[in-house]
Amino acid sequence: MNTPQVSAEHYRRESYDHKARWLSYWYQLRAVLAGAPREVLEVGLGGGVVTRYLRERGIKVITADIDPALKPDLVASVVALPLADEAVDTAVAFEVLEHLPFADFPRALSELRRVSRREVIVSIPDSRRTLFFASVHLPGIGRKEIFIKIPSRRRHKFDGQHHWEMGKRGYPVKKILNTIAAAGLTVKKHFVPSDCPTKHFFLCRKNNPQISH
Repeated sequence: MNTPQVSAEHYRRESYDHKARWLSYWYQLRAVLAGAPREVLEVGLGGGVVTRYLRERGIKVITADIDPALKPDLVASVVALPLADEAVDTAVAFEVLEHLPFADFPRALSELRRVSRREVIVSIPDSRRTLFFASVHLPGIGRKEIFIKIPSRRRHKFDGQHHWEMGKRGYPVKKILNTIAAAGLTVKKHFVPSDCPTKHFFLCRKNNPQISH
């Protein structure tokens, strides 16, 4: 659990930040900024794109990662965060939780909830197949999209990085939603971007949050 699966150089390769990943960064940042947080915890530093952007916007960001080579603020796992309760406004983990065995998923969500005052935002791989997609522009209404995905029948095999992926056999969307709810979080919105269909975002609020002003 506490052993990095890839080297720090993995995030510096030109092939890492491909087009789909940049699209994912855009959705990550949009989700975080919508909540107007003052302090954010980002678990899983990766290439540091999200943290750098948020800090340039004047937001205090605390980073946590198990790999000291990435130089996070906290060398720690998402299942045991060395932060006080309600330490930040928003806690995020983008494309991180699938790197843990699913048995650790509830504990990770509970830790993210514990250290957050208001919101928890996560994204995980969505392995469902795209059945149908259409985009039309309607006069007076604007652009509308029809986007339908269906579960994969494949079982997931650990590939050295992902222990599980939503949409594969045994990991339906409903199971993820139920696990999030059991961790004391309410899903305000969850979606798969049509232009980034392998990522599924969950925007959650902490139940009975204590919001400071």
